[in-house]
Amino acid sequence: MGSSAAASRSRVAAAGRGAGRGERISLRDRKKQKTWEAIASATVALVVERGFDAVRVEDVCARAEVGRSTFFRYFDSKEAAFVAGIHQGRLDSVVDAVLGRPESEDALAALTNAFLEAYADWREQRDLMQLEAEIRAVSAQVKVRSLGQQVAWESRLARAIEPRLAAGPRQGLHARLLAATVVSAVRMANDEWLAAGARRSPAKELTAALEAVRELVDGSAFAARRGRSRTHR
Repeated sequence: MGSSAAASRSRVAAAGRGAGRGERISLRDRKKQKTWEAIASATVALVVERGFDAVRVEDVCARAEVGRSTFFRYFDSKEAAFVAGIHQGRLDSVVDAVLGRPESEDALAALTNAFLEAYADWREQRDLMQLEAEIRAVSAQVKVRSLGQQVAWESRLARAIEPRLAAGPRQGLHARLLAATVVSAVRMANDEWLAAGARRSPAKELTAALEAVRELVDGSAFAARRGRSRTHR
């Protein structure tokens, strides 16, 4: 994503997040947020209707009722707008779920339960997740944008879980590492679920992937290796 488009999106996304937490948001920022959402939603709707290759930026502009210059103030391509539209709202729902988890839960438990909670309506998310996976498989640009979304997920989730980790000079680093590991695990679980047809809840795949993260965090994944090493001496 180009720097100007990325900056615009970051400002708009920040405005949306602030609005959800009761902060005062200017009318201008609300309008920017609505415009960003309109373009992203229009792109996804058109791709669903016509197929990815048949959609042009001009089509998106007509559906969202914006000019080309406005489109490119927010996104630098239809690929960027499409991926943004696919992920629109999903990250916010997971972050809100993390922040709403009981304080007694550690960072990993909060993330695990937040993802399971956010995927409770998996039937509503399934079609768009399948669509993104199909297009990502044939479009290098969409694949790159999707990876960029993963970085955004890691950053937001790290901030959400940092207060649940032990204070110290590496608290922020620990938060980022844990968030990155969890996001990667969720991505793998999603890929496995979609490959199997996504005909049932992804809870089984998510739980297995996040339990594996727990095994890495608590060291049990290494214990067997240490035991074998002592046996072979």
